Amino acid sequence: MIYHHLRSENPRPRFSSLRHAVVALSLSCLLLLGCGGDPAPKRSDSPQSEATSKQEKSSQKKVDSTEHRPAITISSPAPGTLLAGEKLVVAGSGIPLDSALHFRLIYDSVLTISSGDLSTPRKDSSAERVSFSRTVNWHSDWEGEAVLEVYEIDTVSGKEIGHARVSVLLPPVPEGDSVRTIYAYFPNRRIGSRSDCGLVFPLVRTLPGESRSLARGAVYYLLKGVTTEEREGNYFDRTPRGLRLESIEMKDRVAHLDFSSHLNRSRRSCQSETIRAQIEQTIAQFMTVDAVVIRANGRLWTAGRR
Repeated sequence: MIYHHLRSENPRPRFSSLRHAVVALSLSCLLLLGCGGDPAPKRSDSPQSEATSKQEKSSQKKVDSTEHRPAITISSPAPGTLLAGEKLVVAGSGIPLDSALHFRLIYDSVLTISSGDLSTPRKDSSAERVSFSRTVNWHSDWEGEAVLEVYEIDTVSGKEIGHARVSVLLPPVPEGDSVRTIYAYFPNRRIGSRSDCGLVFPLVRTLPGESRSLARGAVYYLLKGVTTEEREGNYFDRTPRGLRLESIEMKDRVAHLDFSSHLNRSRRSCQSETIRAQIEQTIAQFMTVDAVVIRANGRLWTAGRR
């Protein structure tokens, strides 16, 4: 109201001087005190402050570098290596971890032909990376591309983390004079599997006569599913996409099969019953097997039991 009154009257010299003083005071307030706001931060040019700033920037760069660096790298075998013999050197390095490293050699996405533990990296905060190396055994009745995986298992969640992968080649399998006939079991919509979830039928597959594990070969063909011709004949497959056989072991005429966690994706009871029938019948064809135990990621799989 005061400024409005001053503008409405004829200017007088004494008021003009007062107005100039107010303006000058306002400018001083803005420049020096910020009109009651917080004063501008003072810059410290001391050597200690500069050293601290440089150290913080260096630490941040190190953290950023660590975040973008792969946790695990594989140096052996090199990509595209043609495997020879039945021994393989798995070597590489990783950022210091809290748990052991594991490996698996996978053929055709569905069959683990070798797996196990690697040397355990030591937790050493002063080391940026630690090395691992181990000579492992492997055997395959197939030839072509395979994938070597090295990974860690998180100690809290139990999930696999930090996967490193490299593609290798399995050598050609010598052609023998004989082949072995085996069977993989699948349901058929036309001949009863729609009404009976546990009803499955054998489909012929063959393996080299020198195959060391017919049971593993049979499960491989089971996980590969039906052919186009068989599908046209109303055969189908219930196993979940991505399912992989991790291991198979015989103990006292009992076959122990461990599959990947994908097996737990079968939610419906009928689907689980069909999957169990497919696995059990495919393994039961061998006279050395009296019983079958199925696991998913190391845990007993009980779904689909009648």
